[in-house]
Amino acid sequence: MVKITGAMFFAAAEGVLRDLLDSTETDMNLILYADGITIFDAGAASAFHRFLQECTNHRHIRVIVTDLQPQVRQAFAAAGLDDGDYLFRICSSLAEATALARGEVTPESCLA
Repeated sequence: MVKITGAMFFAAAEGVLRDLLDSTETDMNLILYADGITIFDAGAASAFHRFLQECTNHRHIRVIVTDLQPQVRQAFAAAGLDDGDYLFRICSSLAEATALARGEVTPESCLA
């Protein structure tokens, strides 16, 4: 689990997500505890799309984002970052995200 805090604008998002990719092993679950993200702009959305492509298409990393603030959740949706894919889910709570990562609940039960 990784906690992300602060504004996610283009330059910040690129750096944070690149560092995260560099430190994450393949074939695992990655929970992004995102309650501290205060701003998520179009540049961050673009960086996050690339991050997800690398995680899901090349490294087989399931990305689970949890505890998004409402305005950030809206920015995710506006950018087409809605879940629905097995390897990318948005959960409403850390407990739900942890249960999903452990296989205790199905991806369909994780509704943000």
